[in-house]
Amino acid sequence: FAAEWLKTKNLGLLILALFFALVLPVLSIVVQIFNESSRKYDGVLTSVTKDSLIDGVGSFGTFFMLLFIIIAATRIAQTDHKNNGWTFLETQPLSKFSIYSGKFLVLVALTTISLVTFFVATMISGFLAQVLFPQENLTYAVDLYWVLQTFVRMFVLSLGIISLQMMLSIIIPGFIWPFVIGFAVVIFPSVLAM
Repeated sequence: FAAEWLKTKNLGLLILALFFALVLPVLSIVVQIFNESSRKYDGVLTSVTKDSLIDGVGSFGTFFMLLFIIIAATRIAQTDHKNNGWTFLETQPLSKFSIYSGKFLVLVALTTISLVTFFVATMISGFLAQVLFPQENLTYAVDLYWVLQTFVRMFVLSLGIISLQMMLSIIIPGFIWPFVIGFAVVIFPSVLAM
């Protein structure tokens, strides 16, 4: 894991994970500042965190998180496809399981960082919106059980997508084809379902 993590240092994947995680919360605040109708909440009494996460989780989980996983998996595998690095790796005194699991765990760690950042930023943006534009039916309470349950669902979803995309990226050399196949198989059906 440590060796694979060092390989990803110069790929900019950590910055990309944070960028994809912060896009929706920042966009939500900007839209609420400039669009008065987007800040009105007329529903049942609920917490700010629940309302802001319900608004953002769908878009993040069906597009931004999946796009990040596809890009990151392809970039992680591509570093070893260059200069026939897989042949060199498989001749080392390491088991193939440890090589592949190291890459898998790096992508799981990056995705977890992105998920945690998204959840924290979304909750902060919800609180900020409530402070700037108070709504009567929204409370400042945090439903930790619901937040944790939603986080675990998204994390389990990400594990399946990571497995599929890592398999594609390791089998197919290059960046374009694993990206196109991942986009067509994972993201395109999700976007159509929305």
